[in-house]
Amino acid sequence: MFYPTEMRGTGVGAAVAVGRIGSFAGPLFAGMLLSLGSSSAMVIGASIPLILFAAIAALMLVRKPRPEQSDAVLNITTR
Repeated sequence: MFYPTEMRGTGVGAAVAVGRIGSFAGPLFAGMLLSLGSSSAMVIGASIPLILFAAIAALMLVRKPRPEQSDAVLNITTR
């Protein structure tokens, strides 16, 4: 569990906000590169590092926390 129950709505809201910012910034960045004379292959090539960063971040989230880590988080939030 990544978010305690009390904070789950806030966590989901933050994730949705970041996704909306990305859905705005991605086409804006691609359009800027195309207007500067870059080829479509260059635009795709420029997006590869960002895609790799997002994939690594998602894989880090999939990794399950150890039980002692989740207990520590619960003890901090209940104080």
